[in-house]
Amino acid sequence: MGRGPSRRHVWSSLWMVVLCSACQQVPQTAVSGLQLIPAPATVAVVPGIAERRILLTVQFDFDQYTIRSDSFETLNNLAIALNDPHLQSLSYEINGHTDLKGNFSHNIALSALRAKSVSDYLRGHGVLIPPIRAQGFGPLQLLYPTEPFNPGNRRVEVVALGS
Repeated sequence: MGRGPSRRHVWSSLWMVVLCSACQQVPQTAVSGLQLIPAPATVAVVPGIAERRILLTVQFDFDQYTIRSDSFETLNNLAIALNDPHLQSLSYEINGHTDLKGNFSHNIALSALRAKSVSDYLRGHGVLIPPIRAQGFGPLQLLYPTEPFNPGNRRVEVVALGS
């Protein structure tokens, strides 16, 4: 009996599947049992909520979610701004991000805890009216996707969602 396909053959076949799935053009040949459906000629654009994003430099010690004291001035200024009557009708997300270094699930949890720390700090400094949601994305939304270990990917963003 034969040993079956070699590992090289399996990897080569898998690589071809990956390459084919990344292709932009869909072949216009009929496949048995499948019907090709043409793409619509026009695409409707639905206006969305205007998003305003603020990148904050909030310092945390390595693998910690306690805000360092050198970030208090930045957060105090943000709290003053968010308490302005013109901004109180908006809702906000506070998004924590990490780079790709370390365990994925740990980075998700750490980024969520850092976002919550910023949210708690703002609440503790009088930001009570606008709804604030804290969430962590870990390394899923890299600021520098071609440089996944760039320290600039470790950040906290405040996103104004609209009223």
